Amino acid sequence: MFDYDEQFSRDLLGYEPPQVILLHGNNLEADHLGDVLDLLRKRGYRFVTLESALNDDAYSLPNTYSANMASGWLEQWAVSRGKITRGGPEFPPEMQNSARPSPPPLANAPAPPFL
Repeated sequence: MFDYDEQFSRDLLGYEPPQVILLHGNNLEADHLGDVLDLLRKRGYRFVTLESALNDDAYSLPNTYSANMASGWLEQWAVSRGKITRGGPEFPPEMQNSARPSPPPLANAPAPPFL
């Protein structure tokens, strides 16, 4: 994903603007936050304030994007410039397989406990 967005930024804007990373307050992210931060640092990322990031000229670009689906800034700027978005990176097959929905529960299966 980082490779994809970094290249997308360079192709669309000619550089990589500062971006915002969304983190969720849950156990999964808490368990892996250190690894994520290490990865970002190894890729050369540095941390800046939101105010500093939003002062970049990219965030003043026209944004005419309107749709029901959530989209990142890069995709919105691409659409606003009349560019066709790439549709996102291709994920490895093992990730695609793990993202498949679970089968529905059996009709006779006991109901989960009510807490």
